[in-house]
Amino acid sequence: MIIPFENLADLGVTLDEYIELHSKMATKFENRLGVLLRGSGEQGDSMLQQMDSDSDSRKNKKNPKDDRRRSGESDDPDWVTLGNEEFSIRIASPRLDSIRNAEVSALFKAVEALKTKLVALEYVRKVLGELPNRGFRTDARILVVFREGVPKQIIPTSEQGRQLVKFRYSEEFQIAALK
Repeated sequence: MIIPFENLADLGVTLDEYIELHSKMATKFENRLGVLLRGSGEQGDSMLQQMDSDSDSRKNKKNPKDDRRRSGESDDPDWVTLGNEEFSIRIASPRLDSIRNAEVSALFKAVEALKTKLVALEYVRKVLGELPNRGFRTDARILVVFREGVPKQIIPTSEQGRQLVKFRYSEEFQIAALK
């Protein structure tokens, strides 16, 4: 997605908002994860061990499950996969332990993704602060290419953001017939 910004300050404000939002979301998910793991007692420790072993086993083997996924079968009894070749969705089975395991797993993945994104956003924010020292104009209009919520490309234009003539719609107009 490409988003235009009027100047570096506008981009900086937006990045600060993204950083704050991601930080709040990570904290919220961590709190929920803590409640789930504390509430499950010994079961929480076994869930952590199971998740560690699951992630290790996923890293060490290729994914031979494609045929089963297409047919709607699943090797994981905690999940039911519905859909077709183009789109599928996994739904946690209605068993209580299955739902809790699914939520804990999803929260771990979400927190990890948010923290990774936070590091990237903070790095981009730091780089933005250094751009004026590298000769970039602070008043130039900027196009930013975002991928997965993180700026991947910053394209300064030769236009000044505040000097651009903005289109104003006029409610009063006349139509003249051509002769």
